[in-house]
Amino acid sequence: MSHIRWDDRSPSDPGVPRLPIVVWSLPPEGLAFVRFLGAWRGVLLHWRDGRSLPCLADACLDCEAQRPTFWMGYAPALLWERDAKRWQLIVCPVTPAMADVLHGQSLAGLVVELRRVGLRPNGEIQCKLIDRPLTDSSINKATIMLPQVHQQRSRTHSTWLAGT
Repeated sequence: MSHIRWDDRSPSDPGVPRLPIVVWSLPPEGLAFVRFLGAWRGVLLHWRDGRSLPCLADACLDCEAQRPTFWMGYAPALLWERDAKRWQLIVCPVTPAMADVLHGQSLAGLVVELRRVGLRPNGEIQCKLIDRPLTDSSINKATIMLPQVHQQRSRTHSTWLAGT
């Protein structure tokens, strides 16, 4: 997982501590519960040197090299950590197939079950909407206890993630 420090203040500002944000990836044969905090933002990417890089449109060297683009969405979310019995703040990648399942849904507060099929780290991700209470009572209890710091900071610090 990648940790990104984010907010809209100078690094020299000794104010509120920064929150580490994880750009999360579901491992092969992984299963996870994710609770979305807002809408995704879509981005066109290129694959180069074993990683995805954003397409820079007119100034894009990858476009000049005729590398194909692909779409990926990113959404602010909470990942349920079953062992720790808590939610962790993450950035959740949204694949085109996930976007099809989620299309038309109001994402804020929506809980989904994500399952990676197969042994490849980039294998298909199946996305299932959870429209009933989750069977694990600890997950149900934790859904009401969202991180207060994120709720307080969301309007000023994560608007780029939420697409608002």
